[in-house]
Amino acid sequence: MRKSRTGPGPGDARMREVRPSCEDEFIEWYLHREAHKRREPASSVPTTAQERRQFFGCVHSGKVFARGFRPESWGLVELERPTELECLVILESRWTKRRCLVAPEMPNGRLLSYAVDVALRTGYFQSSDYLQHRTFDYYGEMRHGSHLPLRQEERIVLRDLVPSERRSNPEGSFYLHDGLGRCLAYLALLKEGRIVFSPVEAFLARSDA
Repeated sequence: MRKSRTGPGPGDARMREVRPSCEDEFIEWYLHREAHKRREPASSVPTTAQERRQFFGCVHSGKVFARGFRPESWGLVELERPTELECLVILESRWTKRRCLVAPEMPNGRLLSYAVDVALRTGYFQSSDYLQHRTFDYYGEMRHGSHLPLRQEERIVLRDLVPSERRSNPEGSFYLHDGLGRCLAYLALLKEGRIVFSPVEAFLARSDA
């Protein structure tokens, strides 16, 4: 199997291409991961690709790509350096804005590196409202070695940036579509020197834009 490099240029993101993939593989992976998180049997996941697509669109609509992005191809890639995580662009939401993890008005104010720096500076992982977000669980589990590396079931999902994201985050590489909680905890622990980096596996959706 040929392993090459992929990356848009900015952000020092030259990921290792592992193999081609497709949207149906992503959907099946995501549904099985969610079933496992809820301690539901694997049989709860629809058996055909068409049924899985319909179920995914109805039950997990928040993970459907937003307007403005249409994937033309999929692949499985590996992020081999922490810097490839740092330049990912993250979600602007009520949660990330309330905790000041993003600064949309600033250039590169939505990079994962910015969010991690804020989290460490403000004591985010020692907050009294730790039960309100899964990120805190990931942080504790990774710190104590009980959480699997970010591979296979725990891999992340990336996509190309849309033009507005690229303009406001010129050092960004890809958008972190799924896995913010895992990546925030992982990169924070790396910066604290509590864990050793291990390559991160990711689905990558590409567009022709």
